[in-house]
Amino acid sequence: MAGFKAAKRFDKMKLQAQWIWHNGDLEILQLNRCLTSRYERGIFIPPFWRMDDFSKNVKFSKEFELAAPETIHITANGKFNAAVEDLGRGKGGYARDGGRLELEPGKYRLTVSVYNAAALPALFVEGETVCSGAGFLSTANDHAAGFVGHGGFYDKACPPGEFRFHYKNVEYTVLERDKSGMLIDCGRELVGRIGFERAAGDGKIKLYYGESLSEARDTENCELTDVLDAADGCRAEIPKAMRYARVCFDRGVTASEPKAEEEFVPQARSSRFRCSDEKLNRIYETALRTLALNTREFFLDGIKRDRWVWAGDAYQSCLMNYYSFFDLNTARRTITALAGKPPVTTYMNHIMEYSFYWIVGLWDYYMYAGDSEFVRRMLPTALEIVGFTERTRRNASGFIEGRDGDWVFVDWGDLDNSGEVSVEQIVYLKALKTVVKLCRVFSTDGAAYEARFNDLREKLFDRFWDGERQVFRYALRGGKPDGTVEKHPHILALIYGFLDGEKREGAIRNALLDPAVRKIVTPYMRFYELGALCLANRHDFVLNEIRDYWGGMLDEGATSFWETYDATQKGAEKYAMYGRKYGKSLCHAWGAGPLYILGRHFIGLEPAEPGFKSFTLTPVLSDLEFMEAELPLPQGEVKIYMDAGRLTVFSNGADGVVRFRAKPRLTDALADKTDGEYLYYNVKKNRELNLILNGRANA
Repeated sequence: MAGFKAAKRFDKMKLQAQWIWHNGDLEILQLNRCLTSRYERGIFIPPFWRMDDFSKNVKFSKEFELAAPETIHITANGKFNAAVEDLGRGKGGYARDGGRLELEPGKYRLTVSVYNAAALPALFVEGETVCSGAGFLSTANDHAAGFVGHGGFYDKACPPGEFRFHYKNVEYTVLERDKSGMLIDCGRELVGRIGFERAAGDGKIKLYYGESLSEARDTENCELTDVLDAADGCRAEIPKAMRYARVCFDRGVTASEPKAEEEFVPQARSSRFRCSDEKLNRIYETALRTLALNTREFFLDGIKRDRWVWAGDAYQSCLMNYYSFFDLNTARRTITALAGKPPVTTYMNHIMEYSFYWIVGLWDYYMYAGDSEFVRRMLPTALEIVGFTERTRRNASGFIEGRDGDWVFVDWGDLDNSGEVSVEQIVYLKALKTVVKLCRVFSTDGAAYEARFNDLREKLFDRFWDGERQVFRYALRGGKPDGTVEKHPHILALIYGFLDGEKREGAIRNALLDPAVRKIVTPYMRFYELGALCLANRHDFVLNEIRDYWGGMLDEGATSFWETYDATQKGAEKYAMYGRKYGKSLCHAWGAGPLYILGRHFIGLEPAEPGFKSFTLTPVLSDLEFMEAELPLPQGEVKIYMDAGRLTVFSNGADGVVRFRAKPRLTDALADKTDGEYLYYNVKKNRELNLILNGRANA
């Protein structure tokens, strides 16, 4: 029972009772409902990977000591029994009278078993000093007791279960009206549904949705549809992605004007960015809206297609989120749901590198959120993924290689990802490095992972690096290089710090900036590409790329950012993908990349300690006349204003430092510290820092 005793250290943290459940079960329940909400023209489209289920029979436990008599009330979502053991007197019994316990002073162990096959088994315990929450442990009766799931459910009358969205009515414009119906425009992309307060007649009401006007008009090829029986109060069951909708009535059907209702998750906080370039301002606001629309039960990939949770997409969404909404609830739900239940028998979404990105994202979450309890819960899954990879995907050459059933994705495009792919080795190296760091934080032996990291890194440069051309070979097949050079491995190796000196400069010159190397066309990989170029100090180039690429979508009339964008595509062809006329998603989470690029690489905000106990700001004005921003921290926010002659920083959430390159912008006369390359100026919480950027500074 040593594990139960360990939970006692959390007792003092409990302020009020809350619903608890077996760790991960609520997220899995909600994930399954989310993943099964995808329909295309009325046809159900299930995910093509393993779906876990929540535990039906859960046992909750806690040891505690009472200094005075106490009455404890027990409520459960399901059938339950509650047993209490008096550890000092060796007595015990079951709670009676509807889960009421009258206890004298002493040491006790409370064990509550909850069974529910139809809904989530959950527990609510309230007393003077004993309240359900983080201090409890749970088991699915598999001889493994661990942390409980908890957070946000304090109403005893409302147990956790189905995700609770918010709703609001949406005004729209009627673009066309005829005898058969109408075409409406909601003015912007949204997730919504259409209904009718009054409808009658022997027939149907047919709804054809479109992210673009041409899609809504094309009733034969649009991706999303609904068919309603004409009756008072009828409405679409599942909200759909749309801006436009064609509403068609069968002959003889009469109805009131349609009512459009948006379904969304409100955000308590949001970042703010403004600069001298109005197009960049519009890009930033559109990126915020894109991410907000895809922030639902989890971070989704897109609101039209797929409405699924993909680990690689979610990794990017989490990073964008830290620079926009700082919504840790959605981040935790997403990370937990993707982890699923042990054992690991396949990769997340069947994509090798997506599981590796998930591991890398754990360290990001630890640094940005500082939530060590949560990361500790997830560490066993990270170790299982590495163990699974070493047992099943490591070949005789020491590299990892995809097998039948794996999807080696890398990026959308004409990439041959058979054989030993350099990108897979690089992302796996980063995952191994992350596991080593996490093991150190949580006092776990990581020596084997560190040895594997060192071995694989040496092999990577020995076999994949072309010293003559100063580039990575994209893939090896049968031990021989395929002769292809792509940007992808160079981008990720630069971001993850695996290149320095001549190799770093060679990768930038001969891959990232070489026009002969095939361009990146997806916002997904542009996210990494532009980050890598910022690390290579090509900020002016990056700003122009953002203006051209994301600004190009705005010029096309976008109100949210797309899954892919190719400026050479004209007319309706720009909406096509997957062999379908309107298969492309026009609201895809990975399209919101400018949130992270601007926040991390231009505003320059980074956590210096886990949970932003302190931060570093490395602002880069580039070709802008001015920029100002407000970014949320775990507690409070940091504000920055910068123009050619002045920098002002204020933080009410943490101390930090501002750093500049030593020349030519500043002298070190009034710097708090210098290391030869950078000058450092201290930011004290609740105290404004002002720097005059001509060599004078005052705080």
